[in-house]
Amino acid sequence: MSNDNSILNLQSWKAVLISVLCVLALGLVLSWQYKRMEENSQEKLSSLEDVLTMGFVEDVVDDFMIFRISGNEKQAVLFLTEGAYQQFDQNGFSLVGDMESYKITKKEKLDEETFRFRVEIYGKDAPTVSPEIIIMKLIGDAYYVDSVETAG
Repeated sequence: MSNDNSILNLQSWKAVLISVLCVLALGLVLSWQYKRMEENSQEKLSSLEDVLTMGFVEDVVDDFMIFRISGNEKQAVLFLTEGAYQQFDQNGFSLVGDMESYKITKKEKLDEETFRFRVEIYGKDAPTVSPEIIIMKLIGDAYYVDSVETAG
């Protein structure tokens, strides 16, 4: 009888040990899966933030271009940084003029605070396209036009 108890006791300990090992293995697998999911969600969140920021900056470019096309130089100039205003003041580009419509053909993020947009401007009198490169810069909590260059 004592031999039966020791076998039962040994079997019980084996069962407990196997159960503990299974729980530990399961914990490791779940921990690994959680870390993978967390990494994926961080990447997706970062990507979503980039998309939202790009959309916001594009809206600012749209507002700037709408004021230019409508001939409202006083409102368009409010979108310029000091450097862009100096560029404009030295006849580096025109805020208003022969503009009927525009189309953003390319947009890219240069760094965390700077974006580049290629904008094609269609004239009122001529069907020609005048492409411009508009650099947008984050200042404070708003984006401003930092430069406007004629694309070649």
